Formats: sequence, C-alpha cells, structure tokens
Amino acid sequence: MNVATQFDGDDHAPAIARPAFMHAGTDPFHELVDEFGDLKEVLNDIECLSGAETARELDKMRKGIDRFTQEITFIGQIKAGKTMLVNAMAGRPGLLPSDVNPWTSVVTSLHMDTQRSTDGGAEFRFFEADEWDRLMSGAGRLGEVSERIGAEDEYARLVEQTAEMREMSKARLGRSFERLLGQKHSFEHFDTDVIRRYVCLGDAFAADDARNRQGQYADITKSADIYLPMDVLPYSLVLRDTPGLNDTFLMREQVTIRAIRDSRICVVVLSAQQALNTVDLGLIRLISSIKSRQVVLFVNRIDELSEPARELPRIKQSLLRTLADSNGPENPRIIFGSALWATAALDGSTDTLPGPSLLTLRDYLDDPTDADISPQDCWAASGVPELYACIGRRIQSGPGQKAISSIRKRATNMVLGLQASTQVAGLTAKSDQILKLTDDRVASRIAQVEATAQTALDAALTRTFDGFGSRIDRAHINFLNRAVEALLQHLDSYGEHEAWNYSPDGLRLLARSAYSAMSVSLKREVTDVFTKVSADLTAAYGDIFDVDAGHFKIEAPEIPDLPPPVTIAKTIILDISTPWWKTWSRKRRGYSVLSSDFRALIEGETDSILKDLKIVQLAEIREIMQGTLREFLAEQNSILADILARSNVGVDDLNTLYGLNQQAERSDMLNILLNELDAPADASADEELQDGNQ
Repeated sequence: MNVATQFDGDDHAPAIARPAFMHAGTDPFHELVDEFGDLKEVLNDIECLSGAETARELDKMRKGIDRFTQEITFIGQIKAGKTMLVNAMAGRPGLLPSDVNPWTSVVTSLHMDTQRSTDGGAEFRFFEADEWDRLMSGAGRLGEVSERIGAEDEYARLVEQTAEMREMSKARLGRSFERLLGQKHSFEHFDTDVIRRYVCLGDAFAADDARNRQGQYADITKSADIYLPMDVLPYSLVLRDTPGLNDTFLMREQVTIRAIRDSRICVVVLSAQQALNTVDLGLIRLISSIKSRQVVLFVNRIDELSEPARELPRIKQSLLRTLADSNGPENPRIIFGSALWATAALDGSTDTLPGPSLLTLRDYLDDPTDADISPQDCWAASGVPELYACIGRRIQSGPGQKAISSIRKRATNMVLGLQASTQVAGLTAKSDQILKLTDDRVASRIAQVEATAQTALDAALTRTFDGFGSRIDRAHINFLNRAVEALLQHLDSYGEHEAWNYSPDGLRLLARSAYSAMSVSLKREVTDVFTKVSADLTAAYGDIFDVDAGHFKIEAPEIPDLPPPVTIAKTIILDISTPWWKTWSRKRRGYSVLSSDFRALIEGETDSILKDLKIVQLAEIREIMQGTLREFLAEQNSILADILARSNVGVDDLNTLYGLNQQAERSDMLNILLNELDAPADASADEELQDGNQ
C-alpha cells in the first residue's frame, strides 16, 4: 500500500525566479539543446514523408529528446558542504537540511524540471521490512564485518547503538511503524518542514505536536525525490545528494554505490581544510572504477582558507599526488569553490558572511577595497558556474552526443526505408506484382533474421561473460594465495602478536582490468552481431521486393555504454585500520589453522563482491544489450510495415499520391534528409579532453 498525503500547512510557494547570474556557465547546456532542436526539425521533415508506423517511431524519438535528462551524483564526507552545494546549484538555499540524521542512509534527489513553472511534489520511500531488519541486526554490513573478524567490542557497541535507534524509531512512529516499512509518502506540495520530517535528525516530541515533528520518519526513509522548476537550464537535471561516508554505517556505502552506477557524472565534494585524508581513500575506491571524464572533484570551503591564491595550487598538487599513489582517476578535473559564497550570492548580499570568509573572498577576488561585492562576483567566485560549465560540457560531449548519434542512425534507417518505399510505390504504379514473396513468407523471412540475431547476441554475451568470469576467478585465487603467503611470511618473521596489514587494492586493480578488457571484447562482439543483423535485414529487402537494394544499407544501432564496476569499491575487512587482527589472531592456535582460517575469511569477504560483479552486473549488461536489439528490430518492423502498405495500395491511388513526377521529387527530398543526418561528429569531445587537462 502506498500512502498519499498532502502537507496540511500553507499552500505551496510559487516558483522562485532565479537570479540572472545563475545563467553563468550554462552555455554548454543550451548548445546541446540547439543540436537537439536541429535534429527534431529533421525528424519532423521525415514524418511529412512517412507512413503511420514510421510516424509513431519518430514520435517516440522526439519524446525521447524532450525527456532527455542526466543524473549527477554528489558524494563526499559529512561536513564537506555537499548538501549546501546541491542547494546552491538548485538556486534554493536551505532547501535540503544539512543537519541530517547521522544514522540515515537517505539518497535525496532534486529533479530540476524545465517544464515546471511552480514547485512540484515530493515522494519519500521507506526501507523494505527485510532491509530494515538487516540494517538493525548489527548496523548492516559493518555488523557482518565486525562479526566476521571477531571484533566483539566494536560489534557490541554497534548493536547497542542500533537497538537504541530502533526503539527511538518505534517510539516516534508508534503502532504505524511496521505498516510504514516498504511504503511511500507522496506530497502534491512540500516545504522545508515536510523535508525535515524525512531526512533530518529526529528527537522525541510530544504526541500532540502535529507540526514540529522533525526527523519523524528519518530513521526508516530510504530515498527522497523532490521536484522543482529550473528556468535557467534548457533540459532537466537530477542532482542526487548521497549520505556522507566518513562514518561507521557501511550500508551508506551500498546506497552510494547504487547511486553512482545510475549516474553518468559523479561530483566528489571535498573540504579544502582536509582535501584528501585517509578517510577519503574510501572515496577514491568508489570513483576509481569510473572513467576520469565522468568524475569531477569540487574542493569546497575555500572560504575557510586564509590565503587561497597561495594555498590552492598546493592543495591541487597534493590531490593529484594522492590520487596517483592510490590508483585513483587520472588527471581529473578539479574545481575550487565555496558553497557558502554561492549561498550569499543567492541571498543577494555578502553581509551575512562571517568576517574571515568575507576577507578571504576579497583576497580571492583581488579586491582590497571596502566596496560591496556584487552577488554576480560572489557567485563567480563560488565555483558553481565553473562546475555547471564542466558538467554541461561533459554531458554535451558524452551522453548528449551518444543520444544524437543513436537518433541519427535510427532516423537514417527510416529515411532509407522510405526510399525503398518510394521505389516500391513507383514499381507498383508500373506493375501489378512487385512482391517476390507472399505475406506469410515475408513474416517468416524477417522472423528468421530476428531469431538469428537474438541467438548470436546471446552466444556472444555468454562467451564474453564466461571468459570474464574465468579471468576473475583466476585473479581471485592468485590474490588469496599471495595474501596467505604474505601472512605466513609475517608470522615467521614477527609472530602472531605483531600488527600486520595487507591491501586488497591488488584484487580491485585486477578486477577493474578484467572488466575493462571484457568491455572492449564485449563491444567488439556486439558490434559484429549488430552489423550482421543490419546486413541480414538489408539482404531481406532484396529478397522481399523486386527492387535494387545495392545502395540500401541499414545502419547498425549504437552500442550502449556499460555501467561502471563500482561494486569492487566495497569496503572489505583488509581496508579497515583497526586492531581487529590482534583480537582475531589470538583465538587461533597454530600457524596452519591461522592461515587456513584467514584464507576462508578473506575468500568469504571478497567472493560476495566478485559474485555481484559476475552475476548482478553482467545480468544488467545482458538486459541492456538485448533491449537495444529489441528496440532496433521493432523499428525495422515498423519501416517494413510501411513499405508493405505502399505495395498493397491500388495503382490509381499510387498515381494520385506518388505519381512518377512526385516520386522523383520525394526521392530528392529523402536524399536531402540523408545528407542532413550524415553530419560530422561534434568537436566537443576533443574540447572536453582539453578541459580535463586544465
């Protein structure tokens, strides 16, 4: 059961007019929309010449363009200013609270919709009962880890804390507690009080306090979706604020991993005061499996530096060195800024800034005067326009160009189909019989092509996945052998009471390398399948119609991008810098027992991660590739249906609709459309590579 509610307070506020300076940095967004607009005009021209089936497919393409949106995931430590930055980018200071419940694992998504004129609704989903039970049985994955390594003291404290949390949650929610799990609350309108009920730190409150119930549902809230208008952007964005990671609640890690997999760009928010400390190494693991061009580092809180002009180059070099030493993304884009300055700009004045922050801002702007700093200058100094521009360029050169290329190929196939249709119409006008095959045999011929393609795709995927699985298994065995050997050498040299560490990064590197190699192989295999089915369909036209198919070549569909293998970033016990080893080892007697138990321990930890990669992720990839093939074949069937419809109309109708003179004109128009679709690749990708080196 889903629970629909509406906040019983004041009516929702009208849309807030964003200041004009918020348009700074948004040029790449508008450039992409201009490209989309040009493409939609071509699709409209194609529809004027198409039949009903093709028109429906073209309408799907136009709607796909109109619905184009990108999800940007923000990750970082607690207190890095991540939430304040997300609020500033939405132009809504204070919308999402920063005093979140330290126990919650809420992913909050701001859906900034260009089609809205007023604030939209909000939806809050609660944990399923089994998720909650697992979470409460020892703090989720950390409980599993603690129990596995024998860290009883740490585990006991976690159990005590989670028990306290569980009782407080039940006290807040009363008899509705069990009923709420697995449900959702939906609001037609919202305000900050509503949001605070679901994502803020909660406390006990009076039973009759109907309005001030901050944090009432925060303990059981899994995700929050908030819908806002955004007039400064030409297409929609989703800004996804994830839980902070510098805590002991490892379930947040799983939540963040899922969010990263669903996004094309990841913004890592760091504090200038501690840009990358040892805790942030967990962040490096999370982003190390993502392509460098999909990662942006935003170093926040530069307003707390005394001399930013002198300190920022040093911070940048330190970041790059730490990333290189930790196998992080190579040469990522680094942007410096201050969410606090952005908030002051949106408030319309720097008067609210603390004195030291204002002095730092003047130093950063090289403005020694006492004159007021304009909101525009404050906004520019905040780094938000630069962040927007970077995100816009990466969307434009990545997902944007991918979408344009895919639609161009699909539209090209439709124009080629229309050309074949024109040929058929002309020949039918001269002859009563142009079909070489009966309708049944036409259906049989196309079904044969489809079955062959689907079988070939399944075989290619299985072959590639099997090779990947074998490579992962070998890497896993080699890693376990090396780890146990290193342990035995340590025991021989120092005994079992001396601290010992062994990094699992080698396994992660091997897994990442295997996934990268698999991706290359998979794209090659799938390209061959898609190319073959395109050639088979082209040949089918020659078998079905008595027309020259020599110039007729169906374009193969675009190969989709694969999701990044972020699951390999999961924390395992070897990442935990605690005295667990000493406690655990003392319970073992004899080096042989110690080594075998250790092997079983590490194998149990790492096996779950690798199984997720081999089973869950590969299943997702299989569905992505099969879905692409299904969509491609459905479009080809629509084109063929239109051609067959042309072949079955009467001669008189054809002379009226497509007489020989009109046929020639129609053919010329289709050739013009083909030339428009065969546009050169956009240069923004090269520009983006240069951008990443800045």
